[in-house]
Amino acid sequence: MNTKKPKTSAHVYDNVDDHRAWLSRLTRVEAWRYAVPLTCAIQTPQLTIRQREGILLRWNIAGRDIYSDLCPLPGFSQENLDGALVQLKAALIHPIDDLYSSVDLAIFSARFQSDHPEIQLLTERGTADIPQICCLLSPNEPIPTSGFSTSCIKIKIGQSTVEQDINRLQQVCDLLDSSQTIRLDANGQLNNQYLKHLFSKIDPLKIDYIEDPFNAINDYHDWANRYPVAFAWDDLSSHWHENLPENMQPKALVIKPLFLGLRRAWSIAQTAHSCHIQVVFSSAYESSLNNQLYIRLARLLGSVASQGLDTDKYWSSSLLTPPLIQEPLNVTEKTVLQLSDMDFQGIFR
Repeated sequence: MNTKKPKTSAHVYDNVDDHRAWLSRLTRVEAWRYAVPLTCAIQTPQLTIRQREGILLRWNIAGRDIYSDLCPLPGFSQENLDGALVQLKAALIHPIDDLYSSVDLAIFSARFQSDHPEIQLLTERGTADIPQICCLLSPNEPIPTSGFSTSCIKIKIGQSTVEQDINRLQQVCDLLDSSQTIRLDANGQLNNQYLKHLFSKIDPLKIDYIEDPFNAINDYHDWANRYPVAFAWDDLSSHWHENLPENMQPKALVIKPLFLGLRRAWSIAQTAHSCHIQVVFSSAYESSLNNQLYIRLARLLGSVASQGLDTDKYWSSSLLTPPLIQEPLNVTEKTVLQLSDMDFQGIFR
């Protein structure tokens, strides 16, 4: 395995002087609250999420407009939206070492776009080498009788009995052609007995990999000698490093910048890619704005894996639509770098 460090790293953004210089180039930051109903509710142990809320940001940097999204996910993110906004305002005045992940994503996606203007064009030069999207089949979503148009389908398992999961997987497998595979997402819910029974009924060749079958890293020791399919890490991706033993290296890392922050996510992605591990950027029910960023990052990285960005199909409307701007916030001016009472000017003409 090639463990050579990548030549570039997101850690360059940890340089305080560089970041202050970037802040000094800001002309203004405009912000709008939004709340978009979801067509499929997100069920968590604590709550049911029926709409996606966040703050759309427009950054004017050296005369150029760049958009980013501040959108912590309730029940998953450490921070709530109001707390994230407070921290973002403070971070515009002076650098903060320990940013919330959603704030890190909102700020550094804007900086990343301004530092890499070429990524704005990556999805505009034809579609031949744009990464494909893996189709998400939610637990309560009916299986389409006409089959699937994507090369891979992601299915959650471990929330029902093994027999129910096997039955659903067999129905999906019957619809696949020879070029299509399934990604299983277990959220750490599986055990050896479940896996042995599963692979006695399901053709392993139909499975690309299983995300997070176990919660503990040590449980992956000697995985390849025990099971006939590869594993990937999603929730465990933040614990990955290139010096793990060969028999504990995943086939893929499923990276969620909303939960890691963009700087950490990009650094992990670069290192994993240099070690020939597949990199899959994954959206936490985020807007098409963030999903487009992740597609560009995947293409800039050179990842050919299908990306995990199918959750924006559950948004009832695209974020960048004028009626969805509900509550204009005050504008941040470069001269003061704090919210001030300025007249709101809509971003859509």
